[in-house]
Amino acid sequence: MEKTLEFESMEDLINIFGSCDQNIKILEEKYDISIVTREKGLIITGEDENTQNVLNIINKLIKKSKNGDTITKSDVIYMVNATED
Repeated sequence: MEKTLEFESMEDLINIFGSCDQNIKILEEKYDISIVTREKGLIITGEDENTQNVLNIINKLIKKSKNGDTITKSDVIYMVNATED
């Protein structure tokens, strides 16, 4: 399955990727998916359930970013663990 997600601002995209893309790498490794950037968006590719889980997590991270919060590695790990419950 392939999902495309557009961002309203580059700041949100940069915030979600994290330092040296660490946040995206966590999601790619945990869910065995691929995330690539295209202009102001992402393309998420992988198994249906994993792709949907990552899409849900990224949407939550976008909301957090829009509230002015810096996205940390801990935020991503917390959301991954919450998705597993």
